Amino acid sequence: MNRIYRAGEEIILVDPTPEMLPIIKKMNPRFKIDSRPPKRYEPLFVKSKQSGELDEKIRKAEEGLRSCKLCAWECGADRAKEKGKCGASSTALCYPPFIHIAEESVINPALILNFAFCSLDCVYCIAKEKNESIPSALSGEAFWKQAESLYKSFRFQAIEFGGGEPSLFIPSILRLLNSAPEELALPVVLNSNLFLSPQAVELFDRIIDVYLVDFRYAGEKCASRLSNAPNYFEAAWRSIESLTKQQAKIIVRILVLPNHFECCHKPVIEKLSKLKERIWISVLDQYVPAHLALCFPDIARRPNRKEVEEVKSLARSLGLRDVEEKPEAFWTD
Repeated sequence: MNRIYRAGEEIILVDPTPEMLPIIKKMNPRFKIDSRPPKRYEPLFVKSKQSGELDEKIRKAEEGLRSCKLCAWECGADRAKEKGKCGASSTALCYPPFIHIAEESVINPALILNFAFCSLDCVYCIAKEKNESIPSALSGEAFWKQAESLYKSFRFQAIEFGGGEPSLFIPSILRLLNSAPEELALPVVLNSNLFLSPQAVELFDRIIDVYLVDFRYAGEKCASRLSNAPNYFEAAWRSIESLTKQQAKIIVRILVLPNHFECCHKPVIEKLSKLKERIWISVLDQYVPAHLALCFPDIARRPNRKEVEEVKSLARSLGLRDVEEKPEAFWTD
């Protein structure tokens, strides 16, 4: 899954794994894996499993696939017989798990399981570029065997579901967690595009420990043109408001897009400031014009330092907490 991009004099690493450490050290001898693991933390899914709630959620999720409303499209497809608007059937297709060594320090390093298919259609999606791996049907037994092997070789501190969009496969995720071996009962991270349905939010309650969510757009124009989702903002705001009522931690990623401060980043950050007591933010500067992005002049380049600092400065001025500035408070606050 990892890739190396060159943009001018910059080198951007995507999804770096432990195998890439020699390359990273050569590029930056001072690099170290920054990790802030939680102490004496019992994952929420373990508690739900013990109470029997997880079994009930599995039942509801599987029943929901008969008239699918797991993303904000709420297309109502019977995914056992037809594909949903997202293109997915009831079979969860995923790529081989790997250990990510450069996630936010509070969940780093993390074991990543990326699912195929997404509810958005982003023109700059890196996942849509040629992938050396071919997705295969998820097998719980095979996954946990791979996870145990990876854990022995390089200890990770969280299990992260990504994509694509993992919420499209909630029944499979819940079944997978239900079969988790005791030694891998670690915090569960959901890496989501926030284009969620109320049903998905409810099913993930008391299961997900950390929501790692992207909040991309503030208006219909950009969301429609760049991700084919004109109702993105309404769905994303509804979702994050609901998530703040759960026990889980929330990290909102702001992927800085060039030329999108006034139209998207500024109004999104101003809106998020209303939830500043419940969320953390993570400003990402690693956007690269992948996939079809070069066909869109406004996003056909990397963001510059001024654009990135503009986002960080506004967030700071509005009192939003940057997860990398005070990581020691994340698990205790």
